[in-house]
Amino acid sequence: MTKQTDPTVHLMFARATHFYPGCMIVVKDLPPAVGRRGAVAVEMSDGAGVNGTCVLLQDDTLELNIDSSVTAKGTAIKAKQWTLRCIDEKSALWKVVA
Repeated sequence: MTKQTDPTVHLMFARATHFYPGCMIVVKDLPPAVGRRGAVAVEMSDGAGVNGTCVLLQDDTLELNIDSSVTAKGTAIKAKQWTLRCIDEKSALWKVVA
């Protein structure tokens, strides 16, 4: 079975300089369907950016795979997979849970 890929780049805005459990993320654009992987561009709170991919899962969580990056102060961040859960649908606010 071939995985479906969404051609849209989904925008996210982190309220921190790096990802960690409890970090809040504003998810501006979600993948259009469960199981469809899409490209992501994340702006961190210090203005640095990171790219990756995301996929909406069956249980209303978002799997986010981010590429390695560097913070605005020069700290190297390794590539990692994160799990996000929506905590406020109206404001598009998601929380990193794992």
